[in-house]
Amino acid sequence: MSPLATTSVSRAPAVTIRGYRLDRVVGTGGMGQVYRAEQLSLNRTVAVKVLSADLAQDPAFVSRFEKEAAALATLHHPHVVSIVERGETEEGIPFLVMEFVEGPSLREVMRSPLFDAPAALRIFGEVARAIDYAHRHNVIHRDLKPENILLDEPAGGIAKVSDFGLAAFLQDEPSHFNLTQTHMAMGTLAYMAPEQRLDAKSADGRADIYSLGVLLYEMLTGSTPVGTFEPPSRLRPGLDPRLDGVIARCLRPDPTDRYTSVSQLLEQLDPLLPQAISTTAPIQHRSDRLLKTLRSAVRLVTTGIGTLIVALAAAVLLLTWPRLTQEPPPRPNPGELLGGTGLGEVRPLSVQGRMADSGRTRRAALHSPGPDNVPLLVTGRAVRQEKNRVIFDVTREAPAAGRVTLDTLEGPAASLSWSAIVQTGSVVQDDALAQVRRLLEGPPVPARAALLLQGDPGRFVALVMSEKDRTATIDWALGERRGRMQVPVGVSAGSPVRLELSIDEQGALRAYLGDDQNRRAIGEPLILGERWQGMFGRLPQAAMGCIEGTCSFEDPSFVSVRPPPPPAPTVQPPAPEPARQAQPRANTTRRTTRRR
Repeated sequence: MSPLATTSVSRAPAVTIRGYRLDRVVGTGGMGQVYRAEQLSLNRTVAVKVLSADLAQDPAFVSRFEKEAAALATLHHPHVVSIVERGETEEGIPFLVMEFVEGPSLREVMRSPLFDAPAALRIFGEVARAIDYAHRHNVIHRDLKPENILLDEPAGGIAKVSDFGLAAFLQDEPSHFNLTQTHMAMGTLAYMAPEQRLDAKSADGRADIYSLGVLLYEMLTGSTPVGTFEPPSRLRPGLDPRLDGVIARCLRPDPTDRYTSVSQLLEQLDPLLPQAISTTAPIQHRSDRLLKTLRSAVRLVTTGIGTLIVALAAAVLLLTWPRLTQEPPPRPNPGELLGGTGLGEVRPLSVQGRMADSGRTRRAALHSPGPDNVPLLVTGRAVRQEKNRVIFDVTREAPAAGRVTLDTLEGPAASLSWSAIVQTGSVVQDDALAQVRRLLEGPPVPARAALLLQGDPGRFVALVMSEKDRTATIDWALGERRGRMQVPVGVSAGSPVRLELSIDEQGALRAYLGDDQNRRAIGEPLILGERWQGMFGRLPQAAMGCIEGTCSFEDPSFVSVRPPPPPAPTVQPPAPEPARQAQPRANTTRRTTRRR
C-alpha cells in the first residue's frame, strides 16, 4: 500500500509502536511514511502511516492527520481503504493504522501495455461509486489522482480510494478539523477544479466530479486534458462516443454546469461500463415453489395434457407436502461443484491424443486416432472419446456432475493456455413421470459445461457456459481469494462455441470466447500476480466439467510454457599473480669448529 508515492522503498523502521511490528517502509511523501506492519493481536498485515517528526510539531498538519482519520472512520465501503486504529507513538508522533492493500497504484497500472479501455472503465466505475458513497456521508475527497487509488490484487484487482488527508466535511456547524483557509488552494494542480484552485474552502462535491472527469480522460487517453482538449474517441479509436459527452460535462469550468452529483454521473455512465456483475445462486423459498407448482398445474390443464397427470400430480403433492414446506438447501455455484472435492472417487482413464515437449513448451491435445496415450483422471460422471471430442453423456444412473482432468504436466510454468469448442444440450423427457417431477420440482437445471484450471483440492478457476441464458461465468477459489463474475455473451443456445482460459507471464488470467478470427475477452482479467502458481498450490492442470444435460468438448488443447532457465553464472578467470622480485641471497656460510 503506497498512498504517498508511486514507487515503493524498503528501509528499516525508524519508529516503534506498541502492538505492531513494523517490517519496512513501502511509501514516503511530504507528510510522512507508510510502513507495512503486522498487528500482533490479530496476526494480520496492516499499513501504518506515521506523520513526520518535524510536521508533528505543527498543529495544522496534526489537524490534517486527525481529519483523515475522522474521514476514514466515517466511511465503510468495499472501494475505500478502511481504518483500523489511530494513536500516537511514545514520542508523541501521530499515526494511523489502515487496511493493507497488496497491489500497485492506478498510476503504475496505467503504464502497463495491458491496460485497456474496458479495464479503465471498470476501475473508474468502482472509484466513482466510492466517491458517491463518500459524498452521501458528507465527505469530499479533494485530492483524487491515480496515486491515491490502489488496486487490491488478492481481491481480484478491485480499486480502493485512499489518502483522505485533504478531505472536507459537508456540514453546517464549524469543525475543529476544518483547517482550510479562505482563498487557499489545496490538492494536485492537474486534477483540481478551477474553483478549488482559487479557494479550496468553497469547493464542494462538484470539485470531486471535475477530478473524476480528469481521471477518466487520462485513463482512456494517457494524458490529462489541458485547455481545449480533443474528445477521447478521436484520440483512441473504438471508444464509445458517448463517453465524450460524459467527460465534457464533468470538466465544465462552471460547477453549476457539471453533474449535480456523482449518482447522476453514474446514471449516464452505467450503460457504458463493462457488463460484468457478481452474482450468487438464488434460493427458492416456500411461497415461490408453491406458486410455481400451481402455475405449472394450470398450464398442464389448459394445454390439454390430461386430467390423469394432474390427478397424479395432486396425489404426489399431498404425499410430498412436508418436503415442499421445507426450505431447499442452496445449490453450490457451478465452479464450486466442479472444482471441489465432492464428486466422488477419482478413476484413471487413458484416451488417444498427442503430447509434445519442445524444450520450453509442452502440449497436450485429445483426438482419435492419436499417436500417444493421454492419461486422464475422471470423477463423477463417465466420459467417452469420439474422434476429436470428449463427451459427457446422460444416463439415468449417472450423477449430475462430472470432471475430467488431464494428468500430463509437471514442473513450474511461466504461462499456460487451455481451450476447447464447447457444446451443451439439456435433456427433456416427455414421459408422465418426468412431467410430474417437473411439476413438483420445477424445470430441470440447464446443462452447463466448464473449462477449469485445477490446483490443490478446492483451488481452481472455472469458466462455465450455461445452456439456458448463454451466459459465461468465471468462478475462482484460490485460498482466501474467491469470487464470481457473470457476463452475458450473446451466443445462440445450442451452438458450439470455443472457450479459452489463459494465464500470461505477468499473472493476468483471462477468459476468451471465439476462435482466432473473432476471439474476444470475457469480462475483466483477474490479476493474480507473478506468484500465481503458488495460489493454486501446485501446477494447475487442465480439466473439463459438465453439470446436467450433455456436454461435448471438441479439440481440447492445453499448452504450458516453462520459465526460461536462469542465466549461467559467468566465471571470471583468476587474476594473474604479480611477479615476485628476486631477493638477494643471504650469506649462509657456516663455520665448522672441530673439537680437539
